[in-house]
Amino acid sequence: MCTVHDDVWNKSKDAKVCKDLHINFKEDFSNEDRLARSKLWLLVQEAGEILAQPRYMVAMPAVLEAGAETRFCVSLLKPSETLVMTVNLTSQDKNQILLEKTSSEPFHECIKFQVPLVTKAEVQNLQVEVRGETFHSQKVSKVEIKVYKARTFVQTDKPIYLPGQTAVAHHNANKKHQVRKNITFTRAGEPQSYPKPATSSLISALDWELREDSGKQLRLGVKTSKAFRASRWGYPMQDQTNKSVDPQNNRIGQWLNKTSSSKILQLSYPLNSESREGLYQIIVKTDDNNIYYNFKVKKYVLPKFDVTVKLNEEVSIGQEHFEIEVCARCQPSPALINNECEMYWMSLPQWKRREQVKVIPAPSSDYTLTPLSGDQYTSCLCGSERKTLSWTMIPTTLGVVNVTVSAGAEPSHTSCNNEIVSVPERGRIDVVTRSLKVKAEGTEITKTHNWLLCPKGEALTEEAEMKLPNNVIDGSARATVSVLVAMLVKYAFTLECRVTVSSWRFLFTLTVQIQLTAFVLRSFFQAQPFIYIDPLIIQQSRTWLRRKQRKNGCFKKSGKLFNNRMKGGVSDEVTLSAYITAAFLEMNISTDDAWVNRSFSCLQESVSDFSNTYTSALLAYVFTLAGDMETRAHLLQHLDKVVIKKGGFIHWSQTTTETPDSLSVEISSYVLMAILGGPFSAEDLSYTASIVRWLTGQQNHYGGFSSTQDTVVALQALALYATAVFSPEGSSTVTVRSPSGQLTFDVNPVNKLLYQEKMLQDITGKYTMEVKGSACASVQISQHYNIPTPSDITTLSVKVEAESNCTSKSRKPRLTLKLRSLYSGKETSTNMVILDITVLTGFVPDPESLKTLKASLLVDRVEQKNDHVVYLQELRKGEAIYHILELVQDIPVQNLKPAVVKIYDYYQPSDQAETEYNHRCA
Repeated sequence: MCTVHDDVWNKSKDAKVCKDLHINFKEDFSNEDRLARSKLWLLVQEAGEILAQPRYMVAMPAVLEAGAETRFCVSLLKPSETLVMTVNLTSQDKNQILLEKTSSEPFHECIKFQVPLVTKAEVQNLQVEVRGETFHSQKVSKVEIKVYKARTFVQTDKPIYLPGQTAVAHHNANKKHQVRKNITFTRAGEPQSYPKPATSSLISALDWELREDSGKQLRLGVKTSKAFRASRWGYPMQDQTNKSVDPQNNRIGQWLNKTSSSKILQLSYPLNSESREGLYQIIVKTDDNNIYYNFKVKKYVLPKFDVTVKLNEEVSIGQEHFEIEVCARCQPSPALINNECEMYWMSLPQWKRREQVKVIPAPSSDYTLTPLSGDQYTSCLCGSERKTLSWTMIPTTLGVVNVTVSAGAEPSHTSCNNEIVSVPERGRIDVVTRSLKVKAEGTEITKTHNWLLCPKGEALTEEAEMKLPNNVIDGSARATVSVLVAMLVKYAFTLECRVTVSSWRFLFTLTVQIQLTAFVLRSFFQAQPFIYIDPLIIQQSRTWLRRKQRKNGCFKKSGKLFNNRMKGGVSDEVTLSAYITAAFLEMNISTDDAWVNRSFSCLQESVSDFSNTYTSALLAYVFTLAGDMETRAHLLQHLDKVVIKKGGFIHWSQTTTETPDSLSVEISSYVLMAILGGPFSAEDLSYTASIVRWLTGQQNHYGGFSSTQDTVVALQALALYATAVFSPEGSSTVTVRSPSGQLTFDVNPVNKLLYQEKMLQDITGKYTMEVKGSACASVQISQHYNIPTPSDITTLSVKVEAESNCTSKSRKPRLTLKLRSLYSGKETSTNMVILDITVLTGFVPDPESLKTLKASLLVDRVEQKNDHVVYLQELRKGEAIYHILELVQDIPVQNLKPAVVKIYDYYQPSDQAETEYNHRCA
C-alpha cells in the first residue's frame, strides 16, 4: 500500500491538472485514505484529458417560424489547434450552411439567418461539426419549423368620436405581410383581391385620423418594421386592402402605390363638411381574411367619472405628509372623451387645496362667443366647489360646429379668500369639446340631376341648369358633384325578425304578407354568395309560400299589397302571383317545377288584360325569365303603345295622366329588365338608354328612390343595363364645367368602388358634364337649400299644438307637442305613412314620453337617428289620428327658430304636408 501511496503522491502533488483545478493533496493518515486517493486519481486523470480538449456550444431556438429571420449563437473555447466549425440545417432534400468558420482563437458570435419557408410544419436536423488535425467532434439536434398564420387586428384609441375630432386606429399584424398596400377609405362594395407581390415587411400599426372639412381631414398612417412600398392613388394595390366605410356603407377614399423611406406612412383624406354621424368601418383585407373594425362618430356629452379615495383612518397631527390613493374611472358612456382609469399617489401638505382657475374658449371662425358673466372667467375654487360660466353663441356656418373650452389652474400672488393659491403638479388643465349641429330654418329641399353615361369611343355630354327659388333661406344653399363607376347600391335596408310561419316583417308590422316573404326570400338567395344564410330558413320560407298557392295556380292574397296603387283591373292575386313567380325564377327554380308550372297557368289567363300597366310590365319580366319569348313580345308590344316619351326620356305610369311616382319607377324598371333579359338589338339598347336616363333622373341624393321596394327593383334594372354595356378593362374621364371653372374625375377598374364627391363653388348656373373613354360613369349633381315651410294643402295634413307653462320657474322648461294626422284622399287608406318630427333647437325628447309614443296607436316604429321619424301603419280616410310627444329644454337658445313637422306617404312621397311649431315662451 505504501508503494501505491508513494506513486499517487508523487504524481499528484505536482500534476498540472491538479494545480489548474486547485486540488491540493495532504499526507495520508490511513490505508482507507490511500485507497480512496488511488481511485480518485484515475477519475482526475480522465477529467483532465477531457478538460484539456477544445470546447464549443451552439444555441438555437428549438421551434422556428417558417420564413422568419432569426439568429443562433456559437462559442468556441480553448482551441488547441486550428479548427473548422460548420453549422448546417438539413432536411431530406436540402442542406443550408449557416456557418463555416476557421479559427485557432476562442470566439463567441451570433449569426442571423433566414428560416426555410416551408408550407407545413416539419422537423429538420441541426448539424454541428468541429474538425482539426487531432480533434474531431460532431453533434446532431432536432429543430421544428412551424408555419404561423398571420393575425391582424385593428383598434382605435377611442370607440366614439365627435364629428371633426381626430380618430386614431392601429392595424397590427403579428407576422410578416406583403409590403405593397392598398389603403382605401370607402363607401360601398367589397374589397378586391390582387396578385401577391414578391417582397415583404412586418406591418405593426395603422393610424387613421377622422376630421371634417375646412382644414380638418382624415389621416391614415401605416407603420412597418422597415420602409415599404404601397400603390399610388388610382392603381391596383397588391396583397392587402385597407378601407373604411361611412354610415351609408359608401367607400369614400383610397390610397394606392404610396411609398415611404421610413417605418411610418401617413396619408390624409379631406372629408366633406356634411359628413354624417353614425357607424364607420375600417376594412383590412389580407390574402385569406377580411378584418372589420367599427367606430362611431356622434355628438356626446361630457364623461362621468367614478372617483375612489383610499387613505388611513387616522393621521397624526405631527405628520408633515400623508398618502392618499386615488382612482378615477370613466363610466361606460357614449360621452367618452378618454376612457381610462388612472391610479396615482398624491402627497398633500394640507387638508384643503385652493386653486385659481381660468376658463378660456378656443377661437373659431365657425361661431362667435359673447360672455354673459362679465370678467369673471378667473375664479377661486376650493375642494368640491363649482361655478357655471356662460356665453352667447352665434354660429356663422351650417353643419356640425365644435366648441372647445379649456380650464386651467394658474399661479397667483394674490390670495383666494385669504388663502394661498396652489397649483397641482398634474391635472392643471382640462379641455372639453362639445359639438353642435347648426341647421338652417325652414324646410330643406334637395334637387338632384343624375346621369348614367356609357361612352363608346365618342365623348358624351349632358347639361344642367341650376337655379334657386326667390324665397331661399340666406346661407342655406350648397351643391356637390359625385362620380361613381357603373351603378352601385347606396342604401341599406333592415330585416328585423322572422315570425313562426316563416314570413317576415320589414320596418313595420303588417298582416303576414306573401309578397314580403317572396321579397326577402329572393334577397336572401341572391345574398348567399356573399354572406352566410341558413339554408333551412330559405327552405322553410319557400315551403310556406307554396302552401299559399291555390288550385288554379294563383297565390292567395294575405293582407294588402305594399302599394295600394298597384290595384287595377287585374285582381290583386294576379299581381301577387306574378311577383312570387318572378322571385322563384330568380332563385333558379325551373319552370318544370310543379308549383311554378301551376303559377303560369294562373298568369296566362291575364296576359291580354292590359288594364293594369304595373301588372303588364311585371308579367313581361316574368315571361322573359321563363324564356317564353312569344308572350314576352306580346306584352312588350302593348307596353310600347302606352309609353310616355318626352325629350329623350322614356318611362311608364299606371295612368298617362299621373305624375311619375314610386310605381312609375317600378313599372319602368320591369320593362327595362324584360327588354335586356332576352335577346336585344342595338336598337333595343338605344331604347333602353332613354329608360335609364329617366330612371337615373328619379334618384335621390343617396342613390335610392322613393321607397325600399322601388329602389331594389330600379337598382336591379340599372345594374342589368350596366352589365350589358360594361367594359371590364374600360376607363373614363369625367369633366364637370361650371361658370367658375371645372372639376375632373378619373374612373377605372381600380377605383370602381370609390365614391368620389366634391363641393361645387357655384350653386347656380349652367353645368356641363363630359365623359370620355370606355367605362360607364354615374354622375350626380345635388343642390341643397332651405325655404320657408310651405302651407300647400294635399291629401295628407298634420297639425301641431305646442303647449307650455310660461310661468314655470323650472331650470328645464317643458314643451308638449299634440300632433293630429289626417288623410283625405281618394283611396280608402294610405300606404305606410312617415311622420317626421324635427325637435326644436336646444330641446330633447322626454324619455318616458318617447316610450309612450312608441306604444301609441298605429305606430310601428320610431327612429331617433336624425330628430325623430315615426312610422305609421296607415291612415284611414277621414279618420284623424292623435299623438303626443313631450320635449325638455337642454340648452337655452335665444332667437329660437320654428321647427318643422312633415308627413308623407312612404310609397307616394308627393302626398305630403308640412307645418311649423315653436316655443311661445322663448
